[in-house]
Amino acid sequence: MKIRRFRTRAWLRGTVRLSAVAAAAAAVGLSVLGTAGTAQAATTPVWQLVYRGHAAGLDDVTAISKTNAWAVGTTNGGTSSQRPQLMHWDGHAWGVVNVSNITKFDPSSVKATAPNNVWAFGYNDGVIGDNQYALIYHGSNEWTSLKLPEGFQPGLDAVLSPTNVWGATNQGCETGPTSQRCTVLVHWNGTSWSTVTVAGEVTSVTAVGGHVFFLALTDTKFSSSLGIGRPVIYEPTTKMYSFAGPDLQLTDQGPSLVVELNGHRYIAGRLTTGGHPLRFYYWNGTTWTTMSVPANVCPPGYAGDCPLVLNSALTYDGGHGFWTDYSAHWTGTQWVNADYFAASLITNTALNFQAVAPIPGLPDVWGVGAISASNGASSNTMVAVYPSLP
Repeated sequence: MKIRRFRTRAWLRGTVRLSAVAAAAAAVGLSVLGTAGTAQAATTPVWQLVYRGHAAGLDDVTAISKTNAWAVGTTNGGTSSQRPQLMHWDGHAWGVVNVSNITKFDPSSVKATAPNNVWAFGYNDGVIGDNQYALIYHGSNEWTSLKLPEGFQPGLDAVLSPTNVWGATNQGCETGPTSQRCTVLVHWNGTSWSTVTVAGEVTSVTAVGGHVFFLALTDTKFSSSLGIGRPVIYEPTTKMYSFAGPDLQLTDQGPSLVVELNGHRYIAGRLTTGGHPLRFYYWNGTTWTTMSVPANVCPPGYAGDCPLVLNSALTYDGGHGFWTDYSAHWTGTQWVNADYFAASLITNTALNFQAVAPIPGLPDVWGVGAISASNGASSNTMVAVYPSLP
């Protein structure tokens, strides 16, 4: 069976296009919203540019500590001259990491649990396309590669330890008397891969406290090219546990899950009616409730038009909440509008955030992606931080 190449982060991409008014504000040192002409107070927390390179961009980022982070991407979009782009933060600066004899690898996801356990998931775009591989860093400049199971989807992965790695595949399967769709999950124990099949189509994977959780849509039906199903959460331990999500149907337009250390859960997804509005749901240990999301959130000391830009892609913030892409942060008690940019960023016309990663023990977060030229003809690697360097 031919495996369809799956670029996991394309659907959660956040692009900010900045107006001429924004550029004019930058010239006098003001920060502005993505909305034209809205100036902020000087104390407003903002995204700041930390690194700008000449490669095409970055797809994913992970932070082990305030002095250790990794990001991955590729040098350009052409398969003939494309090269992997691996970057590392050492506590002082971001730098490109060169790996001997690795030229065709196309990484799109990175996970790490320790300085000597970093996994970059992607594809070997050599003679055989759609050839999923992981590039693993063991510390002291030691790298190894590992062939991934058929249909492995980089981005739907979780690394808990060197001997405990999970992923979801796109291997076609059906189960039950009504031939419902299912997903083949794979597990690495440090020596070999094993598989387990769960009902539904897995759309999101999250890890916390040595546990991994998969969000799937079950009883899936299709309407106008959209998959529609009920959310279920799976947790593999000594057996496969399942938890019912909110009692409703969601589309397959990027439903996402995060789980806190205390067991609280959040799901973001789009409803099946009314233009597919985005909704957020919270499990408090007893029931699922719909989260209240304000339309306007301004930072401290500022009042005005501050629309909260939301996305269905959730990233656990390491504490009691989550990020929705780069633009909004739920802290566990309040929404924070993070859609603000320093002058070093807003002089550019298009910012393309692909992923964010919280910095352990700090309120700061890394963001990676690309900065595009005004005509869209070229782009540069972007690493940004919010609100300040660790």
